Amino acid sequence: MCDHLSKQCSRYLRTLICGAALMAFSSVLFAADTVGIWDRFEKSATNDTAYADPLRDVRLDVTYTRPDGKTVKFWGFWDGGSTWRIRYMPDMLGEWSYSATFSDGKAGTSGSFTCVESTIPGMVAADESNPIWLGYKGGKHGTFRAFHGGPPLFKTSFSDANRKAFLDWAQAQKYNLLSVNDFQGSGFPQRWPIDPANYRQIEGVLNDMANRRMVYFPFGGFFPNESEDRPSNDADATLLINYYTARFGPYWNILFNLAGFEAEKYLSYDKIRAYGTEVTA
Repeated sequence: MCDHLSKQCSRYLRTLICGAALMAFSSVLFAADTVGIWDRFEKSATNDTAYADPLRDVRLDVTYTRPDGKTVKFWGFWDGGSTWRIRYMPDMLGEWSYSATFSDGKAGTSGSFTCVESTIPGMVAADESNPIWLGYKGGKHGTFRAFHGGPPLFKTSFSDANRKAFLDWAQAQKYNLLSVNDFQGSGFPQRWPIDPANYRQIEGVLNDMANRRMVYFPFGGFFPNESEDRPSNDADATLLINYYTARFGPYWNILFNLAGFEAEKYLSYDKIRAYGTEVTA
């Protein structure tokens, strides 16, 4: 009798131990970061240092290690106060790792994530088999039906209801690429000088468009015709390019544009080439 009870207790104890181990393993498994291929991976980092100018006094440098062992250097961005963020668009399935440190030696953030399959077709880019057309990184093809102009999607006073009504209409007409100005104009978020709150406003619309599988083309570009909405020197131009690409580069559904069609009126060929190289680096 005692031996029988002892065996029952032993089996019960093993069951409890195995169950506890499984629960612990599951909590680790599901706590791990996963992100779909071509989607955005994001982490925040806190830096309480009182910089006189967080945009110029320090950088958040990031190294990503791909599943194949290759490394990619990128950077993070300041998002106001003591908050910094890193973002990346993984293009390979498997385990990634990352390490971010501030240029003045302050600790940033590090860890790993798993890139899994997603329904995103790929980052919009030149078609890989016929580069005079738009397509997707990774080789998928698509048909883009563009609408130019439209309402002030990014304007502060443009209500959520009106924005939704227009995007619903555009989708019903099978438009999947919108060419609309983002920052410039009265009542719009301000591109320059950089205020993170203005960029967060842009993100809300970009997220909605990404969920609708719609692509955004900012036809005013990094350096629009309006002189008050762009940097006046090369150092600030580089700062803007780096901030914009760190923040919006990991969006699969945005097409970068250096400037509008009037660019030759206020940018020399050498500057267009130099800035364009920075954008695509």
